[in-house]
Amino acid sequence: MKLPKEKIERVTSSKESRYVLTSVMLDVEKKRLLATDGYIAVVIPCEPDEGDVSGLIPATAFKLARRFGIDCINATGETILLSKVHAEGYCITIEIKRPSGAFPNIDVTIPQASGPPTFAISLDLLSDVISAIAVGPGAVVGIWPGKDLTTGAYVEYRQGHGVIMPVRFTASELPTMAKEAANRA
Repeated sequence: MKLPKEKIERVTSSKESRYVLTSVMLDVEKKRLLATDGYIAVVIPCEPDEGDVSGLIPATAFKLARRFGIDCINATGETILLSKVHAEGYCITIEIKRPSGAFPNIDVTIPQASGPPTFAISLDLLSDVISAIAVGPGAVVGIWPGKDLTTGAYVEYRQGHGVIMPVRFTASELPTMAKEAANRA
């Protein structure tokens, strides 16, 4: 499987008592990776290689692959193989035992989007609002989308609150809006 650019391993649990959630699920049939820590869930497309088998891949495999510049995770059997031949002539090979267990069916918790989006949030603006009102690690804020296109997203933490102002857009404008946001950062 080609290593995705998205760091899906960041969504896995760090609690060893929830060992299935410390892994990413490779779904070869649907060409996707799934991860959850029990609080959030993520599904991203992936490019499985011929011979890859659906199952759990430890988050450690993704982290090691990124650390050593390995761009492919071999998930063909009971072990995960990471290997890379360097121009200098040496080879790095890492073998990781593949965990077993039933991954949660997160498809039932993720609503299916239909039609164009009706609400979009700039991560930069959301981060700015949160950092202005919430202090400390692990701060959890409430977010309420506006009732219509004239009200923004209300963000609240303890006594502080803020709003991300509404922006009218069409689905075709989202890529342009993303580029503009990146230029502001």
